Amino acid sequence: MMRWTYEAECWLTSSARPRLSSIHGTGLFAIKRIRQDEVVMRLGGRVIGDETLARLTPPYSSLTGVEAWSMACRCDTPLCRRVVTGHDWRLSRLQAAYGTHWSPPLLERIEATSVVGDQPE
Repeated sequence: MMRWTYEAECWLTSSARPRLSSIHGTGLFAIKRIRQDEVVMRLGGRVIGDETLARLTPPYSSLTGVEAWSMACRCDTPLCRRVVTGHDWRLSRLQAAYGTHWSPPLLERIEATSVVGDQPE
């Protein structure tokens, strides 16, 4: 038997249950008639603004070490470099700012490499 748990802020009607689906992994299935105006599910959590989201979203530069990769950044934060690259993990100022908050492979590279100063961007 499958066991389902939900965050305290989440809610699911007693008229439906999640279970395995042959269409897409897990589905929500009615176990009794659902009224047209009945709320079936509420996902919990709290609403956050863009500023909070920016603090919670990991920077792309902490996720990839593909040297040829780059993308334009339009986050418009005061410290924005306007471009994110696959060699950003080499920048000592980012290493200091992110601490150990890098993808595991990049953290291994950082720990194995002694970076004296920033590499050219």
